[in-house]
Amino acid sequence: MTGLKKFKRRTLYSNVVNDRTVNHYTSMISKTDPFTDMSKIKVNGVKGYEDVILDGANPVSPLKPNGPRSTGSSLVAGGLSYLKNGPFILALALFLPLGVTAFMVNSVIQTVRSTRRIQQHENGLAGIEIEKYRMPIWINELRGTVEDAYETLNSSQRQSYLANSDDEGFDSELDPADANMIDIERRQSHPRLPTLALAPSQFKMITDLDKVGWRKYPVWIQKVRHSHAAIIVRSEKESFSEGYTVLKHWLCEEFIL
Repeated sequence: MTGLKKFKRRTLYSNVVNDRTVNHYTSMISKTDPFTDMSKIKVNGVKGYEDVILDGANPVSPLKPNGPRSTGSSLVAGGLSYLKNGPFILALALFLPLGVTAFMVNSVIQTVRSTRRIQQHENGLAGIEIEKYRMPIWINELRGTVEDAYETLNSSQRQSYLANSDDEGFDSELDPADANMIDIERRQSHPRLPTLALAPSQFKMITDLDKVGWRKYPVWIQKVRHSHAAIIVRSEKESFSEGYTVLKHWLCEEFIL
C-alpha cells in the first residue's frame, strides 16, 4: 500500500457480471455487490462510453415499478403485438425449413472441404512447416483448459450476505472484537445493497485498501460471457470489442504522467 500511495492516481476497473475468475466485489474492493441481478437495476453509464463504463459514484439506480394495468388493456396490447408479429411468424414458417435444409447441405460440403485442407496441412502440402506451430498451439490449449477448470470451480461458489437483524447470531468462536465488527457491518447493511458475509479480516482488508484512495469504475461487458478476457482484450475477437472501450477510457480519462 505504501507503493500504491506513491502514484498520482489509482484507478480500478471491475467486471460486474460473468467474470468467473475475479468476483466483482474483489476487484472493486467492495463490501457490497449490487449487480447480482441485472434485471432489477438501472445502470448509469459514463457519457461517451456507451453502457460499458458505469459511473463509479452512482453506478446503479432501482427500477421504477410498473403501474397496475387493467385486463382489457392487457388483452388489447397482446392482440396488437400478435398482429405486428404476424408477417414475421408467417415468413418464419415458410423459410425456416428451406434455411435448415440449405444449412445442412452447406455443412456437409464445408466439412468435406475442411477435411481435405487438414490432410494437406498435416502432410506438409500447404506450404507451412507445422512443427513450428504445433507445440505453442498445444500449450495454449492446455492453458485454456486449466483456466476453464479454475473458473468453473471458482464460479460454483455462491456468496452469502449479512442479515439486517440479529436473528442469525454470530459464530460463538469469534473474538468479541471480531463479533463487534461484524455486528457494525450488519447494522450498516442496506436492503438494496446488502453487505457481503465476509470474515472480519476481509472487512479490515477492504477498509485499509480503501484508505489508499481509488477511482472505481464498474464495467458491464455484454457481447460475450467471458468478460475476464474481454475487459483486457486478451485476443483480437469482435466479441471482445467492448474491452477497447475500457482501454480508451483509461487512456483518455485516467492515465496521467
